[in-house]
Amino acid sequence: MISTRKTIGANIQRLRRERGLTVCCLAERTGKNPNSLNRIERGQTRLSVDVLACICRHLNVTPNDLYGWEPTQ
Repeated sequence: MISTRKTIGANIQRLRRERGLTVCCLAERTGKNPNSLNRIERGQTRLSVDVLACICRHLNVTPNDLYGWEPTQ
């Protein structure tokens, strides 16, 4: 089973790439160190709610998009 951290990280990486952003560019926009963002994308570190919200804002997505959750009806 894939961990939640790895799922979120993979989705951050996918969405970042879809938007044509480099790790350095997203790191600069979010105020994170590029190495920290790399660890987040690889699922190697925990992600605070504040950082999650900041990444969502700069990728123009919701937390559901990062968690890979489908909207409920």
